[in-house]
Amino acid sequence: MPQPGRARPALRPRWVREVVSMRPVESVLPAAASAAAATGLPVLLLVLTGHHDLATYAAFGTFTAMYGRHLPYRRRGGALALVGAGFVACVVLGSLAALWLSGWAWVLAVAVVAAVAKVACDAAGIGPPGAWMFVFAFATPSLVPTRPADVAVRAGLVVAGTVVGWLVAMLGTWRDPSGPERHATARALDAVADVVTAGPAASTADWHRAHLAIRHARLDANGCRAGVQPALQSLLVLADERLAGSVLEPTLPDGVAARDGETLRASARRLRRGACRSAPPAARALPPVPPARLPGADAHRSDARVLLMLNGLRVLVGAAAAGALALRLGLGHAAWAPISATAVLQSTHTRMTLHRSIQRALGTVGGVLIAAALFASHPGAVVVACLVVLMVFAVESLIGRNYALGVLFITPLALLLSDLSEAADAHVLIIDRLRDAGLGVTVGLAAGLLLSHPQAARSLREGVRRCREATAWAESLPPQQRGPVAGDQLLQTLLDLREAEDTARGEPWPAGVPAVAVARVEQRGYRALALVSGTGGPSNPAARPDLLG
Repeated sequence: MPQPGRARPALRPRWVREVVSMRPVESVLPAAASAAAATGLPVLLLVLTGHHDLATYAAFGTFTAMYGRHLPYRRRGGALALVGAGFVACVVLGSLAALWLSGWAWVLAVAVVAAVAKVACDAAGIGPPGAWMFVFAFATPSLVPTRPADVAVRAGLVVAGTVVGWLVAMLGTWRDPSGPERHATARALDAVADVVTAGPAASTADWHRAHLAIRHARLDANGCRAGVQPALQSLLVLADERLAGSVLEPTLPDGVAARDGETLRASARRLRRGACRSAPPAARALPPVPPARLPGADAHRSDARVLLMLNGLRVLVGAAAAGALALRLGLGHAAWAPISATAVLQSTHTRMTLHRSIQRALGTVGGVLIAAALFASHPGAVVVACLVVLMVFAVESLIGRNYALGVLFITPLALLLSDLSEAADAHVLIIDRLRDAGLGVTVGLAAGLLLSHPQAARSLREGVRRCREATAWAESLPPQQRGPVAGDQLLQTLLDLREAEDTARGEPWPAGVPAVAVARVEQRGYRALALVSGTGGPSNPAARPDLLG
C-alpha cells in the first residue's frame, strides 16, 4: 500500500521542479504539422498575392486547428465550430471596437472579453491553448486603424481561416476515424501499467490518474464506431480489473507485475499503431458512465461554479488593470499587456499562476532574443510568413511539454504577425513586447494572489467528509447491489476530492486538512471501489488473459 506523506528527498524546491519539468505528450508532431499547415495555407496565399497586411486576420481563424486535438472526431467537429465562431466574433468585435472605443472603454471591453472567454473555455472544458488566444484575436485589431469597410473584409478573412483550420483538424476523419478513441484507450492502459508495475510503491495519485484515464477512454469508446467499440471496451474492462487487482493485491510474485505491466504497454503500443482486433471476452460489459447520485454531489457542483466564477473574476481584474496601466504609461502595443495577464491566469489556483508567470517571463525574454535574430536579417514578407508557419509548429510541439518553451516561440510568433499586419521598427516592437509582457505578467500574478480562493479549505474538508460517507455507503452495500454503477458513484467522489485538494494546496490559505489524512481517506475509498465495482479480477496470475492476444 502507498505510504501517505512519504516523499523522496528532493535536490530542488518543488516550485523549481514544476517550472522546469518536461511533461510527456502524445502525438505531438502530427498535431503540430496540422496546425502549421492550417496557418500556412491562407497566410502564404495572402502574402503571395500582395495582401500581407491582412494575413493576420486569416491566421486568427486558423488557430481553430490548435484546439480539441484529443477529442473524438464526432465531438471535435462541433467543438471546433464553436471555437471558430468565437474567433470570428472576437475579430469582428475587435474591429468594431477600433471604430468606436478608446481609453477606458477599450480597457473595459478587453477585460470583459477576457473574462467571458475564460469562463466559457473552462465551462466547456475545451482545454489548451485556452482563453488567451481569443483575447489576442480581439485586442489586436482593436488598436489597428480601421475603416468601416475593413470590418467586413476582416470578417471574411477570419471566416475563411476558420474553415481552413476546421477542415485540416478534421482530416483524420477519413484517414483514421477511430484514432482518438484508440489513443485514449492506449493512455489508459499505460496509466494502469504504471500502477501495476509500481506495486506497493504506487500512490493514490497514481490510482487517480489511472482511474481518470479509464473514465475518459470509456466516454470516448462508448460512442466509437461499431467495428472498433467492442475491442476497446473489452480492453478497458480488462485494464479496470488489473487496476482493481493491483489496489487489493499490490504485492505479486516475482516478475508477475513486470510481465503484466509490459503486456499492458505492448497493447497500448499496438493500439497507437492502429491494431484493434478483438480482445479476450471480458467478465462484464462496459456500462455508460452514469451521473453521480450520492448525497453531496450538488454541493460539489456548487463549489465548482464558485471556482469557475472566481477564475473569471481574476481574469477580469487582471486584464483590466494591465490594460489600464499600459495606457496610463503610454506603452506601445498596449494590447499585449492584458493578453499576457490573461495568459498567466489560465490556471485554477495561485500556485499554478506563479509557475506560469515565471515560465512566461523566461519564455518572453528568450523569445525576444530569437525575434531580434530573425529581424536582424530584414526578412521580406514571404520569409516572415514562412517563419510564422515554423513558429506555429514549434509552439504546438513544445507548449504541452513545458509552457516556457511554448512561450519561447509564441513571442516571435506574435511579433512576426504584428510585423505582417502593420510594419514597424523591429527594435520598437521588441522593446514594447518586453515592457507590455512584463507588465501583464506582474499584474496577472498580483491578481491571482489578491483574489485567492477563500473557500478552498472548506471545499477540501467537505470533499473529505463526502468521500468518507460514500466509502462507508459502498462498503455497506450487499453483494447483489454491488457493481460498476455503484463503483462509478464512489469514483466520482474520489475524483472530486482530488480536485478539491489540488485547488486547496494551490492557494495561499492553509488547506486545513493534512495531506496524510487525505491520502488515507483516498486509500480506503479506492480499496472500497475495487471491492464494490466487481472488478477485483482473479488473484491467480495464470488466470489473467493477455490483452490483444
